[in-house]
Amino acid sequence: MARTIETVLGYSALPREVAETPVPFVAGWLEPAHTTLFHVLFTNDPSNIP
Repeated sequence: MARTIETVLGYSALPREVAETPVPFVAGWLEPAHTTLFHVLFTNDPSNIP
């Protein structure tokens, strides 16, 4: 599946180091400092923390 996406759409896998980058957002039940970029990209309702 991943290879098909890479070939057809030109996207590549997100490196683990990038996916685990802490971000200042609330994603589901996770709040900063436990929220990562992966959580924010794959949630339907991230909220920014001022």
